Amino acid sequence: MYAIKINNICKTYRIYQKPFQRVLDLMFNKKNYTEYKALQNINVEIEKGEAVGVLGKNGAGKSTLLKIITGVVKPTSGNVDIKGKISAILELNSGFDQELTGYENIYVKGAILGYKKEEIDEKVEEIVEFADIGEHINQPVRTYSSGMKARLGFAISVNVDPDVLIVDEALAVGDDVFKTKCLRKMSEFRKNGKTIFFVSHSLYTVGSFCTKCMWIKDGELVDYGPTQELLPRYENFLKEEKAREEKKKKSQGKSQIDKKAYIEVTNFKFENKGKFKAGEDIVYSFNYEVKQDMPDLKWSFTIRDAATNLIYSSDKMNKDYLIKNSIGKHTLKVKIKNVLLPGKYLLSGELREGTGIFFVGYSNKRSFNIEYNENDNKNGTGLVYIDHDVLNNE
Repeated sequence: MYAIKINNICKTYRIYQKPFQRVLDLMFNKKNYTEYKALQNINVEIEKGEAVGVLGKNGAGKSTLLKIITGVVKPTSGNVDIKGKISAILELNSGFDQELTGYENIYVKGAILGYKKEEIDEKVEEIVEFADIGEHINQPVRTYSSGMKARLGFAISVNVDPDVLIVDEALAVGDDVFKTKCLRKMSEFRKNGKTIFFVSHSLYTVGSFCTKCMWIKDGELVDYGPTQELLPRYENFLKEEKAREEKKKKSQGKSQIDKKAYIEVTNFKFENKGKFKAGEDIVYSFNYEVKQDMPDLKWSFTIRDAATNLIYSSDKMNKDYLIKNSIGKHTLKVKIKNVLLPGKYLLSGELREGTGIFFVGYSNKRSFNIEYNENDNKNGTGLVYIDHDVLNNE
């Protein structure tokens, strides 16, 4: 007996170059758009009790498929038939009211999942215990880190006893102890005949936990079958893709490769061990050694949230980012005015020659955390705090 039956699912998005083109399309049926096919003809029947890992590179269509299964997104064509109750963890903030406490949000999210207050009353203590976020359960969710949101979201989703559990990269945040706790709970689910849909970039986790895998590439289903057969094929595909990318980089010219020997970067570190209060300046530093003459040297960086959504990227061509390029050892210390709200973030840095064309040997990603600041009133919902004042009130 199947738990989920996916029948010929297709999802097409209309891409408009300018906002007014969407209006023209609605009013006059002007087709000023291009079509992007996120999913094409997906047909899969998943048996009850299976733990299915969804494989695919970023942009393959994995998250779109899960959103269609959970009813968050409507397919362009096709349908999904689900037997029993479904619970999903798709995004850290989904189903949460940022102004309510974690305890209050248990009831809100439970209601969204279709449970009565009396049913949540029976589960609430179990949920609080599983989330294990201490006194924060009585604080507004907007003060939570991304890891705490993941803990609470997972605790709610697994403890309301669904027939089908869908998890989209929820284990990408949080500590190893909690991840192990989640996997044990999911294993318990599987033993009890529940069905699990699991998206993770950790192939080790997929291989050790999932009984079957679904491989999606460019919106199409490549294959669906036993993990021990499909996972090695997918790993070989990734190796071949990496080899092709490296070959492509080499073909762009020796000048790009040779410049990697021009500079060496060491001792990259954040102040405060990467933990900053909301409103507190973000400060990091690193040492670098210039070994050969080169054009103007620039340092650029980007900041992304835990889901890798871009928050800020510095202008790589801006002269304000020029740094010392004389042969020898140097230290660069950078201060960023912090407008980020509490959560986990990624900082990516690059060193490039002055033209911005050639990468010269350093690119890295480091995580840092913004924590709730009790002494600062710069709070809110979202990713950044926008300073504001009331100019007039008559």
